[in-house]
Formats: sequence, structure tokens, C-alpha cells
Amino acid sequence: MKKKIALVTLATGYGGPSAVKALLAGGWKVFCNDRGFSDTKQCKAFAKANPKVKILDALEPEKAVGAVVKQAGRIDLLFSNNFVPLYPSAVETAALDVYRDYLEGLTIEPFRAARAAVPHMKKQKSGKIVFMTSAGPMKGLPNLSTYCAARGGATALMKALAQEVGRFNIQVNAIGPNYAENPTYFPKHILGKPFMRKLIKEECPIERYATPEEMVALIAFLAKEESNFITSQLIPFCGGWAS
Repeated sequence: MKKKIALVTLATGYGGPSAVKALLAGGWKVFCNDRGFSDTKQCKAFAKANPKVKILDALEPEKAVGAVVKQAGRIDLLFSNNFVPLYPSAVETAALDVYRDYLEGLTIEPFRAARAAVPHMKKQKSGKIVFMTSAGPMKGLPNLSTYCAARGGATALMKALAQEVGRFNIQVNAIGPNYAENPTYFPKHILGKPFMRKLIKEECPIERYATPEEMVALIAFLAKEESNFITSQLIPFCGGWAS
């Protein structure tokens, strides 16, 4: 049986490293892109650390999907791993330009990637789309109203899309992290600092940060055919902080 084909977007940040690890371990052929790949040194370092991954120079969602299909003939899983830096602000001082950046990066880009992938998955009569979103909109984050709104838009997109494409054997889900170790929002080097230990003890019922290995396990499950009856779900990955 031929290997299944996956595209992981923006692979060096947020859930990208966990997705790459999970999919390679599951026998997938993995393609990925990343903003940092325009830097030759970063690209070579990633390639050396991940020799089995096919690196794409296409950053635009439609071009990335197109490149995967052109090279592999199909796309079986889209892991839409979108993230932008956080700019906390009270709502009365929140900048519209920042909100627009959130919407573009966290809502519109996932839509563009899914819109490009779905026709191929319909033709195959199978496929999986996983949006990396956030648990933030489930509970709310003070001074991050615009961020939560943009992440919530991606979750709403996931739910509507799942209803639309389910009859084509396409499953669409989202992972909603918070307090999970990742290179973008909770990098390992800051988790042991006193203010971070205080934060996790006060905010998370489990009183610890999720490990990358736990994220790997969740992604691996969603990639398997055994998860085919699960669709239209935002799966909180936040130690009980939100549900």
C-alpha cells in the first residue's frame, strides 16, 4: 500500500514539530512549508533534522497544496498549523491592524488551505483536515479579545466545513491547545520560570504543562483511520482549563 500524503503548514512553529513527528512515525509521507525556510541556514538545519520530510518553497496555501498534489498525486491530510505572535491589549486600545493580522493569519489562511485541498479530497472520496486553533475562545482570554475572535472563526469554519464534506468521507476537526509546550506560545525554556510555575498552578486543573509527546499522540490518533467517525470536533488540549 502506498504511503498516505500529508501537508503540514508552518512546520517549525506551534504544533508543527509534533505533527511532523506523529505523521512520520505513522508511516506518512510528509510535505511542509515554513516562513523560516526562506533563510538558507534554517532550511538546511530543518532538512538535516528531518531528512524524510519533503520541504516546499511554496508559502501561499493554494500553491503549497498544489505542489503536494503535483509531486505526490494526492493529499490525504492537511494539518493547517496557523499561528501569529500575540499582542495583548485591552479592547479599547486594541489596534485594528493587529486584529486584521489575526484574521488573515488565523482564519483566512486556514480557509484558503482547506478550499484548495477539498476538491482533491472529494475526488479521492477521502481525506482529513486538522486545524490547529486554540482553547482560548472556549473560555476567553483577557486582553486577547481579537485573538480569540480570530481563533473562534477558524473553529466555526471547521464545524461548517465538516458538515459540508462529511458525505465525501472527509473528516474535519480542530485541536484547541492552551498550556501546552510548543515553540511559539509556550517554549520550553520559559516554562520553569517562577511566574510560569505560578500561572500553571493557578490556572490549569492538572497543574502542569502538556508535553510535546502528548500532542504527538493526539495528532497521531486523528491521522489514523480509526478516528474516521470523529468529525466537526474542537478537541480541547488544555488540562481542563476549558471544556
